[in-house]
Amino acid sequence: MRDDHFNRSHQSKVVTTASAMTDPDDDEIQPLLFDLIAADKVESVRGLLAQFEKLSSEVKDEIFNLVASSGSPEMLDLIFEKRLKDGPAMTSTKKMIGWACKTSNLRTFGYLIHKLDLLPVGPHHPFALVLPEVLRSDSDEIKEEWMNNLDLREKPKNKVPFESNFLGQKIINATESQPYREDFLLSVWKRLDLPQSCGKAYIGDALVNVASTTCSVTLASFLLEQGVSVDYRRSAGYPTALRHAARKTSLEAAELMKFLLMKGANPDIIGGDKISRFSEKGAKGISKWLGMSWDELVAHVHEERQEQERQEKKRQEEERQKLEREAEKRRKELHSLQLYIERLEKKRQEEERQKLEREADERREQRWQEWESLVGKSLRENRRREQQLLRDDDILDFESSVSPSPL
Repeated sequence: MRDDHFNRSHQSKVVTTASAMTDPDDDEIQPLLFDLIAADKVESVRGLLAQFEKLSSEVKDEIFNLVASSGSPEMLDLIFEKRLKDGPAMTSTKKMIGWACKTSNLRTFGYLIHKLDLLPVGPHHPFALVLPEVLRSDSDEIKEEWMNNLDLREKPKNKVPFESNFLGQKIINATESQPYREDFLLSVWKRLDLPQSCGKAYIGDALVNVASTTCSVTLASFLLEQGVSVDYRRSAGYPTALRHAARKTSLEAAELMKFLLMKGANPDIIGGDKISRFSEKGAKGISKWLGMSWDELVAHVHEERQEQERQEKKRQEEERQKLEREAEKRRKELHSLQLYIERLEKKRQEEERQKLEREADERREQRWQEWESLVGKSLRENRRREQQLLRDDDILDFESSVSPSPL
């Protein structure tokens, strides 16, 4: 409809007289506003805002969408303020963000996403409320802009965890089972660290939401990996994820039912209206998608799970035996190492003993040489003394022989 208005406005000559600009007729205001917005005449549009109330809500929405898809920052400021006055702040902003996402207008989206900080935070977080529109966008830049601004926001202090706002049905349903959308939502969930921030109750609700919307095996698998029970439900009166999936007649629902059964979902849990799951239309017509009836599927899954359990026990036994072999190998290696260390120690001790013996022999040899030196010196000294005494005796004898006899 916006294109109709825009085309119709350009089919006629744009009003340029001063009187038409200041006081246009009711029939003129609509095409004139479209022309002025398209031409980015901010002040002219500001002068016509008083006439804005004469337009129908449908036309107003078209004008807001036109601004969201192609308006300048100045025009956005002007129309955004008018949009807030025209209706509830979050609803108005969400509509404009939705149009910016549809047209992949990153500039407008960035402008509006920053305006979310100015809006009051109700029971649902603003960033969560616009996430479905972001998921439906084909623009990676818009998704990145949303994620970057989410990281910069402070978490509001509410009884309900901030992160649980991003697990609702509308958000999950917006993925429409498209892999690239699911990948982005998974990146959001991983960034929020659900097990630490939400707890298993909210993650369990998300699993039920998946089963009641897109029946995505990818999303369900991620949620189960966070530790939630496959049979989670709020209370005995609520249906499980398997029960929700059994109410749908689609290939995705059939594959999700098989997946949940393979993960251990109990097919006999009944909740809500107490109707057996075997009577649900999705369960009754599952052969259309999987080529087997519900009873056959349950039996087949039971056999597969038993086979998986046998294979798992076999794998565990093989793993145990492998670990035992590795442990025995390590024990032998350790024993060989200990023997090698003992041999090295004995060799070291023997070398140390031999070294000590050599040092002892060297010390004995040194002492013996010192003793011999001392003994030799003593003998030489004694011989010298004896020779000296002999010489002294010879002198005395000589002197006695040459001295005259006494009268």
